[in-house]
Amino acid sequence: MLADSTPPSGTILVAEDEPGLRELYRIWLGNKWNVRLASDGEEAIKKFDSDISAVLLDKRMPHVDGTDVATEIRAQSPCPIAMISADVPTTDILSGPLDAYLCKPVTSETVSIAVDRLLALRTFNSCVREYFALSMKLQAIEQECGPLPHENDPTYQEAKDRVASLSAHVSELIDDADDPSPEISALLHEFTR
Repeated sequence: MLADSTPPSGTILVAEDEPGLRELYRIWLGNKWNVRLASDGEEAIKKFDSDISAVLLDKRMPHVDGTDVATEIRAQSPCPIAMISADVPTTDILSGPLDAYLCKPVTSETVSIAVDRLLALRTFNSCVREYFALSMKLQAIEQECGPLPHENDPTYQEAKDRVASLSAHVSELIDDADDPSPEISALLHEFTR
């Protein structure tokens, strides 16, 4: 079978300090997107510019950690950002500048779906984007820990309440929208059922 001749669409900045993982992400993503690699947080900040469509960050990197990189990037741009980490997510991610959180180990499919989602977020207004970003971060927490450990956590409850309050508005906007892209349709199906 011949390789897909479709040119890459968008540029993804991947910051990962482990060389093997960095190369693996390049291989996984390189057929569909242009990939710009950074080996630490400092390099990620230097390599970020307006050509970047989405960012994947390791949490624990030398020089500048992923959370600080995300904060720096978000101060410059609304570019969507996902954290990939071996750390179990805590409610801290709910108020941070992340749009998604992936727990290692990850698969090629998981990373590709995450990038599709990040790119879909770029097309949403701030209300819809907030709804999906909070939903994805809550999903990451609940998949790793379940909802019970966080039931009494005010940050967790505020995020759940915010998602509930945005839900009706998001559903209304979706009903009024023209035919959404497959990525947007997948997000809608997953988070508005």
